[in-house]
Amino acid sequence: MKEAGKDANESRLVWTRLESNLSKLLHRRVRLIFPSKWDKTYHNWYETLELEGFREELRYTPEEILERIEKPDLLLFFVVAEQRPLAVLLSYTMEGEWEKTLYVDTIAVREQGKGIGRAIMNAIIEWGRLKNYRAVVLDTEEQNEKGLPLRKFYERLGFVLDDSDERGNLTMRLRLRSETHS
Repeated sequence: MKEAGKDANESRLVWTRLESNLSKLLHRRVRLIFPSKWDKTYHNWYETLELEGFREELRYTPEEILERIEKPDLLLFFVVAEQRPLAVLLSYTMEGEWEKTLYVDTIAVREQGKGIGRAIMNAIIEWGRLKNYRAVVLDTEEQNEKGLPLRKFYERLGFVLDDSDERGNLTMRLRLRSETHS
């Protein structure tokens, strides 16, 4: 994700604040790494975080990962401390929406219950507003297999239920701007 000018500076501020917030939460230096080229290290990090965070049917194949990192307006970063990935965020512009929508495809956090996910989501929301997205959308469940109340987590961030299916899959949406404002 290459940016230039004022947008790039404002985006850098969002990510610098996120690094600072995460470093304070975790009591150690945290860095965000935005891969410019997908390689074996990043692939291994992604798979490791997915393996620890998601049951098998929710994990992507290597081909599915590559397909997703080719999406328009990709935002992909790893949260890393001491050369160890702690979290990954994968998002992109949602195709087929009538308004500019940021789709959060994957957020996987290794050390849960420490505020990492909340800090990342707050930064994504801030960045989405900066980039003039009108909404952020994600798919989730009432709770995951570990019993974490995912729907409640996202509702506390301002997301509302947009759709659900008989298997318990939920689509949640956070309005960043109303249709009447640009």
